[in-house]
Amino acid sequence: MATVALLVVTVMPAFTAPPKEYYQLTQRTQEFTRALAAGNSWQIYHMFVPQFRQENSFLRFDSALTIWYAGRRIGRARSMLVEIQGLGGHASTWPVFEGEDDYSYVYQNWFYTPDGWHLVWLSNILDQSFQYGQGDTAAIEAVGRAALNYITTASGLAELRRGLVLPDTLAVLWSWRMPAEPFRVPGRPVVMLRPNRAGKPDSVPHVAYYFRFSSIRLLGDFATCAVDLVPTRYNRFATLKRTHGALLYFERRGTVWQFNSIGKKW
Repeated sequence: MATVALLVVTVMPAFTAPPKEYYQLTQRTQEFTRALAAGNSWQIYHMFVPQFRQENSFLRFDSALTIWYAGRRIGRARSMLVEIQGLGGHASTWPVFEGEDDYSYVYQNWFYTPDGWHLVWLSNILDQSFQYGQGDTAAIEAVGRAALNYITTASGLAELRRGLVLPDTLAVLWSWRMPAEPFRVPGRPVVMLRPNRAGKPDSVPHVAYYFRFSSIRLLGDFATCAVDLVPTRYNRFATLKRTHGALLYFERRGTVWQFNSIGKKW
């Protein structure tokens, strides 16, 4: 694909972040937008974390990007750095294809490593067949246990929703292979639930809410874990009116996964 005739990149700060991190991710977002406008799939591919490139070939990624372009050329584009939370960053790019009036949209999820920012995911270009970093089931289970241990502390629970009381029994919706031993939290029995075809638990014990692990991704010595607090029909006093969740970051030190930081919340 030929180089575009015009590229306009506008980076609009939407948060307060450390200057170094903000500057570095701003530069990476601009690099991505320019590469996207120029059709440089090789450059974009090498912006991804190593785990993505290990499990998804360049040819496969290039094919997905070619399908997204659909024979069109980008005439102009703008981008915005949305936020930096924990080890994660989020940015948006709006390209306009030649001959079209409306912007298209590409949302980027970035991850901070010792050697800089790398892409984790691109919405509207990648589909779920590009999932990666989920092959080590033992590590997935270890991250899940570490996440539950953190999120059931007073400070961890307050990060997702202030004022909640931890149930006497903890219910965990777990989508991976069931562990040989259920998760354990001191002073609280844990019930492991399996999702049905709709992604909901078949049965829920008499608790106000349950913990749903919606995704875990291994990124070398780091991992991401998305955890939701989902209210149930037993939530009679409306302590949790809707689902609250957050993306947690963990770091592996030796054989132990330790909590690092909290990223995006919803």
